[in-house]
Amino acid sequence: MTMVAEPKKKAKKAEPLDYDGPVMVVDTSVGEEDVEVADKPESKKPKPGEPDFDWSADYPGEQVFVYTKPNSEVTVGLAAISKKRQPSIGFMRESRRKPEFEQVLDMLELVASDNALAVVDSWTAEELLLMWNERTEWNQTHAGE
Repeated sequence: MTMVAEPKKKAKKAEPLDYDGPVMVVDTSVGEEDVEVADKPESKKPKPGEPDFDWSADYPGEQVFVYTKPNSEVTVGLAAISKKRQPSIGFMRESRRKPEFEQVLDMLELVASDNALAVVDSWTAEELLLMWNERTEWNQTHAGE
């Protein structure tokens, strides 16, 4: 019996791949198929407090005040007072009997998302009041109003 070897086929030149999904690489040069899957690297999303964090996503459809802490890149976003965030008469009656700083904390709870509260939790009272004063100027309101 005579065996005739078939001529080796030339490999086609690889064309550029225009694809954003996972990529499978098959290496058959060693006689076995080794398969590797490489996912497209995810772009790192900014975390709450980081400069590029999208605070508007925490407050869909609302006006948002974004404050950058002095001498840092820490940001925090707060919503404007609106129909959705209007304090009730009972809330305002209780709040008016409190010291100004406690009034600020009460109002902060109304206009801050969970992400915003997590950012300011480590701040000092002085840092919080500095931000709050800028926010009230932006929103054209003041403590006790």
